[in-house]
Amino acid sequence: MVLLRDPALRAWSHHRHERRLGVETLDFEDAIEQEPARLAGETQRLLDEADAVSGLHEHFSYLARGRYAEQLERWFEAFGSERMLVLFSEDHFGDPEGTSNRVLDWLGIPPNPSDAAPPIANRGDGEAPPPEMLHRLRTHFAPENERLARLLGRAVPWPDS
Repeated sequence: MVLLRDPALRAWSHHRHERRLGVETLDFEDAIEQEPARLAGETQRLLDEADAVSGLHEHFSYLARGRYAEQLERWFEAFGSERMLVLFSEDHFGDPEGTSNRVLDWLGIPPNPSDAAPPIANRGDGEAPPPEMLHRLRTHFAPENERLARLLGRAVPWPDS
């Protein structure tokens, strides 16, 4: 099961998280500008070495982690798309009970109407990116989101600009 979030908001949130931890020292714009240099060779190393770990990729992959189709294609190839349930966080936030029931059905577990939705953890501070940065991120991710929509055979719920 995979739960996907708007990649623009995910990138912003990831950066804010790394700043709160004290790992990231660059502002967001500089961090995404430096991302290719910081991650040079890291993705390929992670793919080539079964036991590889990369702190650089973990902490500084703000844009790379939002390329969902690229990542899902590898999972689909390894496990088969029919064995993967791909959900959008917007579906969960809009209909938590329905989404939970869909997951339970996919797992072969009967729904339990008495189960209350768990509290949401990791809320962060909720600070949204400035409108011009959000537009820039959405424009950046638009081609990737189109690729994801083709891969999944359904539209993604995120704006493309």
